[in-house]
Amino acid sequence: MRFIFSLPLNSVLNQTPTIAKLLAAQITLKVPSFLRMAGKQAHTGLNLSKYDFIGFDLDNTLCTYNLKNLFTNHYNYLSSYLNRTSYNLPTELNPDLVDFISRGLIIDVEAMNLLKVLADGEIVRACHGTKVLSTEDIVQKYGKKKKWKPLDEVIASNFLNWKTKTEMYSFMDFTDASVTAVYALAVDSGFPSQKVWFDVIEGLKTMYSDEDWLKNLLNNHKLFMNETSKKVINWIKELKKTKKIALITSNYSELVPQIASACLGSDWKKLFDVIIYDAKKPGFFSRTVPFFDLEGKETTFSFSGCYSGGCMRTIQETLAKELNREPLCLYFGDSPYHDFMFTEIDYIAIIEELKAEGLFPGNHPSAEFLSSTVWGPYLYEGEKPTLFGKFALNSKFCAPDLDFFADLPINIEFVSQLRGVSPQSLPRNSP
Repeated sequence: MRFIFSLPLNSVLNQTPTIAKLLAAQITLKVPSFLRMAGKQAHTGLNLSKYDFIGFDLDNTLCTYNLKNLFTNHYNYLSSYLNRTSYNLPTELNPDLVDFISRGLIIDVEAMNLLKVLADGEIVRACHGTKVLSTEDIVQKYGKKKKWKPLDEVIASNFLNWKTKTEMYSFMDFTDASVTAVYALAVDSGFPSQKVWFDVIEGLKTMYSDEDWLKNLLNNHKLFMNETSKKVINWIKELKKTKKIALITSNYSELVPQIASACLGSDWKKLFDVIIYDAKKPGFFSRTVPFFDLEGKETTFSFSGCYSGGCMRTIQETLAKELNREPLCLYFGDSPYHDFMFTEIDYIAIIEELKAEGLFPGNHPSAEFLSSTVWGPYLYEGEKPTLFGKFALNSKFCAPDLDFFADLPINIEFVSQLRGVSPQSLPRNSP
């Protein structure tokens, strides 16, 4: 993959030596050929200075986590929970279990299988519990085409019926990625499928509703959360000089200040023109929903203060009135389902696996938790994109973190060959 930068020569010479070297040499990255296919949002190069509005997700985008410590914490809590009932799971993560962890897998609840699935629904890797299934095993269970009808129906509906499919699930984000190992071990215990699934989900619900567990995370934020780099904070301040900047998170107004303060500093609110809590993504990007103030009263949106709920369309309409034209809007996020799948504006996918798997230069501090020999790359298998990888690769641009952008001038134009397969156009009445 090559990044192609366009800047006047004198502008290049005025950059720092690192940037000048980057611009002069171009970077060639190890990227499978399918990643170079033109995607829905990849018709033109990316230039951040051209956007009128830029929104940011909070968790795993603006505020990143020490995934090694976070995943270990999740595993320890859930294994202890299950062991207090009728299981006998290892009390600590070992290297084999760490290697088993991967987000974006599909769970066939009845068969108790974990599946790695391509964008067209083909099952390319599978495990029953922690036992790796052969290609012959997959064919025997799912047929010669290695496809599962309930999942085909979800794909055909553009994921509109995803939440209604009780026979399947996916731990698709870092908030629950480590549960793949917990679930597999629970399957190995030999209990019936419905008991295993019920117990694992109850454990997950119990963990996230446990106030003591949450307090431990927040009180020990240096152990679990990374401080956002000064260069990213300064980059956002620079963006804010010429465009509207928003924090758009599905997290709640009671919790966000503690997370944001730990990562962004005590003056975090000053980084944004507007802050939107409880955005209820992905519906935020595709539905028409009113904004509310933090007391729960419906209110008129403007580019100041804090809100709850709302929708992207209202933001676009409000900005269009100010500009007397259609605004150019962009969103940075990390979740294929919540941030990409139903988003009608340009979006940039922040995918930490890109660095952990060696597709981008540099080292990821929790690389062993993000790269798996059992499951292979997160975004692809061979020459084809995965089910959720498709939506990340269909973005305007993919990068492992915001630091990638903060290292470069805002007005730089760069074209990435890291592009995905364009999905079918999504209905406007999506979630």
